[in-house]
Amino acid sequence: MLKLVLDASSWLAVGVLLGGLHFLGLRRSVQTLVTRSALLLVLALQLIRFAILAGALGFITRHNGGLALLVATLGVLASRTAVLRLGALP
Repeated sequence: MLKLVLDASSWLAVGVLLGGLHFLGLRRSVQTLVTRSALLLVLALQLIRFAILAGALGFITRHNGGLALLVATLGVLASRTAVLRLGALP
């Protein structure tokens, strides 16, 4: 039971880290698009962010199963909320 809790908390932390990088990168892409209108750069960054997130979640699933994927995805969603709240700060 303790091992399951430790595994779940570690996958949650991995998901928060992945999500934080993904959504902070999204914020950076939007700022770049608004200020410089470098469309090709923003599209390239978008593809890179999606590839990293999908690859990491696929790796987690392949090597650790569905429960790890579920908990890591919850971490990604939690980091989305945190990054959105950070954006609301002055």
